[in-house]
Amino acid sequence: MLAWLGPVTPAPGRQIKLKARGQSVGESALERGITSINVRGPWEAWGMSSNTNQGMGSLGSVRRVFDEQSPYVLALGVLMNRLETTEQTLRELEAERTAILSEVYQLAVAESDGLGADTPSGKSGELAYRAVRAEVAMVLGVGERGVDRQLSQAELLHRAYPRVSEALADAHISYRHAEVILDAGNVIGSGDDSSTVGRRADYENAVLAFAVEETPLG
Repeated sequence: MLAWLGPVTPAPGRQIKLKARGQSVGESALERGITSINVRGPWEAWGMSSNTNQGMGSLGSVRRVFDEQSPYVLALGVLMNRLETTEQTLRELEAERTAILSEVYQLAVAESDGLGADTPSGKSGELAYRAVRAEVAMVLGVGERGVDRQLSQAELLHRAYPRVSEALADAHISYRHAEVILDAGNVIGSGDDSSTVGRRADYENAVLAFAVEETPLG
């Protein structure tokens, strides 16, 4: 049964305790400065419930209407199995698509003028980025502004959130879940200094413990 993660949008400057299913992630995280991120998010804003019993694939309500041996119940069970398999395949393809976009982004970075750059920089890097962005936009049939977001998110996901990337590849979460996790993580930052990396890892562990549990595949 599936449930979506709602958007997590803490107010600017507001401090809310980082929790996974109501549990604090520990003093070490707080000492490093993590004080704000609710991993549940306002579910009601999306018209969704955090209760997995209300998720897709629950046949309990159907069985209360029809006899358990009804062809409707049996047919729905088959369809739900097909839907679950399709959803898992889609998640795996989303992970592959994201990995490809991350590699495309790195091609532009490799053309940057400065050594050790992690974003396209300098004249060469900018030209390379514009070229790959145009190619991606043509293949996907979307505008270049939308491609900007997809490329930057793919790079961030694979560089800064390896466990989220792995969970997506294993079909434990959807790409939409990954997007919400990345967006909420903006309050921590995408830097590679040890303090930011530590805080981001604590957040990643906490939010995945909740997201994976709420979206089992079978």
